[in-house]
Amino acid sequence: MGEWVEMSDEDYFADTSMISSSMLKLYREDRDEFVARFITKTVKQPAPSSSMRLGTAVHGLWLEDIKPVTAAYIGTPGPCPEDLRGARKFAKANGLSGQPLSLKDGWLCRDMVDALEADKEASDYLTYATHIEQVVQWEAETDYGLEVACKAKIDLVAKIGGEIILVDLKTTRHPTETAFHDSVHQYGYAFSLAHYAAALGAVGMAPTRSVILAVCSKPPHRIFTIELEDKVFDFASRTNRLGLSKIAEDLFYGWSR
Repeated sequence: MGEWVEMSDEDYFADTSMISSSMLKLYREDRDEFVARFITKTVKQPAPSSSMRLGTAVHGLWLEDIKPVTAAYIGTPGPCPEDLRGARKFAKANGLSGQPLSLKDGWLCRDMVDALEADKEASDYLTYATHIEQVVQWEAETDYGLEVACKAKIDLVAKIGGEIILVDLKTTRHPTETAFHDSVHQYGYAFSLAHYAAALGAVGMAPTRSVILAVCSKPPHRIFTIELEDKVFDFASRTNRLGLSKIAEDLFYGWSR
């Protein structure tokens, strides 16, 4: 069983006692790096890239109406510098929680959110949302009869026409749906989606549909909705369970073996 919990972004990312989708992905790809980052903590987390900062800003603005800290927005207290470093200092000095962005990325964020708001399918998801940017914690069963504590911060869950729809929002540089499919495979989005679906299942909300909603960072900022084939989703779910089973084994026998 699982539960919805209130948790700030800072607390969510700081708590490494529960396995997130990104942690599980890293474990599958590089166990030694996983141990260094999350167990012994001898390696720091890498700084977010510019595309990650933009994605965070788009999430915050569209899903929660959290304005990024950028000179592109009027109404921010005082004159916000146009460069990223200045925006960061400005955010800290004024106690602002939005994602700091340069002026250029600030306008880009606004244009991408405008595109999402103009898209009927995306707007319907937001209109009929039951949960937005909320955290689920649960104990995942593994192949060894052991459980692993997991967590997931889910972008959006909507109920439309009797269906429970899990929506994972992504930003992409790819201007076509065909090209975006490359990102789906490259970044392992299916594994993330399967992790989020497992979280919903743990709180009694197993999704009827699971979709990736992508907005392109290049004009005209096209919107893509991707639903994975059942065989792809099933493979991702089985792979996640195998990864969690290996983590359970490490938790039982110790990480130093």
